Amino acid sequence: MNNFSSRPVRRRVMSRLPSRHRRDRLLKVAGLAALLTGLGFVAALFSSIAVKGYTAFAQTHVELDVTLDPELLGATIGYDVQTANFDAIVRRSLSDAFPTASTRA
Repeated sequence: MNNFSSRPVRRRVMSRLPSRHRRDRLLKVAGLAALLTGLGFVAALFSSIAVKGYTAFAQTHVELDVTLDPELLGATIGYDVQTANFDAIVRRSLSDAFPTASTRA
């Protein structure tokens, strides 16, 4: 005869079944809580990145009147435009447009 079909074994198994179901539900709830916690942290990470990084997509356009002064360009007769000092001209135009600015920031 099979031991599992005997009544005392079946009774012991049946008496442990509610506890087993309770532990099973507890494990499911713990797994769901861990999953939701992880998703919460990922959402917090992405929202933090979005809040701090949205300014990277902003652009600022400044329109300047630039005077091409041959003296600032270093122009001479037979002058090559590729060797011109355009940075000095842009710097002068920026200082004319924003006279109170002292640094880049």
